[in-house]
Amino acid sequence: MKLVRTASACLVLCWALGSVQAPSLAQTTQSPVSSLGNFSHIVANMDRSVEFYRDGLGLELSQPLRPFEANQTIMRLGNIMGAQTRYTALKVPGSTMAVELIEYQGIDRQPASPRFQDPGTGTLTVSVRDLDGTLARLKQHGGRVITVSGAPAEIGRSRIVFLQDPDGFIVELAQRIPPSAATPDAPGDVFGASFGGAPVVTIGGEPMNMGPLRIAVVRDPNNLFLELIQRP
Repeated sequence: MKLVRTASACLVLCWALGSVQAPSLAQTTQSPVSSLGNFSHIVANMDRSVEFYRDGLGLELSQPLRPFEANQTIMRLGNIMGAQTRYTALKVPGSTMAVELIEYQGIDRQPASPRFQDPGTGTLTVSVRDLDGTLARLKQHGGRVITVSGAPAEIGRSRIVFLQDPDGFIVELAQRIPPSAATPDAPGDVFGASFGGAPVVTIGGEPMNMGPLRIAVVRDPNNLFLELIQRP
């Protein structure tokens, strides 16, 4: 059976090239990346993760929970033959990025919970206005603080704390000092996010067609997965 690690993450990049092998930036004045897509998170339990990111963090569910389906294109993209997949996405207020939650079944899975310092560890950084309130809610929904003393630390003009979600993925909460004012596009607590952290994983080593899109999944030197998407 193909093995899937349930705390892995994928950063989706939209690109405008004809192959996975991009020319070096020294050879071109235009970046091959046209936009940043979603942050994708493979989870062990979809309902539990939705509660953490929606009810705890305050992200907005942008589509209903999808049932499991056996999608041959997704199987070949991720080289996970035989797996059934379900997913949903949660919008990050004040950002074009969304958090995409993905759950697999019908395939061998092993939890992956890397330490903060391990190569390949990714971090979702979320900007909030009420760090203490957000942290309290996330603890109620399975969040585990890894910052020493369990409390936020002040770095420059920010208060920051690191915690793990129910699958062990690291989330950084950051609040400016003083807190940022509400805006029309992000009136609530969360007002932005970013993600930080290759051979081709997709079967055949070439991009695949999914409707009008060409898609490939690659792995960087630190085992972070990147999903490349070319639009018409």
